[in-house]
Amino acid sequence: FAHVQRKSSDGARDNMHSDLNDVMLKVNHAFGATQSLAAKGNYFGERSQLTYSGLRADEYTANPRQNP
Repeated sequence: FAHVQRKSSDGARDNMHSDLNDVMLKVNHAFGATQSLAAKGNYFGERSQLTYSGLRADEYTANPRQNP
């Protein structure tokens, strides 16, 4: 069983970018009626330039998508 998820976004405002990678692999092997071997691995990585900086009313009026 394998699961792979990749997300990438340029964000809702200027200078905001996000990359996310999530990979999961699961293997199960039965050796007989009473024995089995299972292995599971996971990788998660994120690179992002996301911060929260609220806009003042005058900044929003000038450009609501800016990211000072």
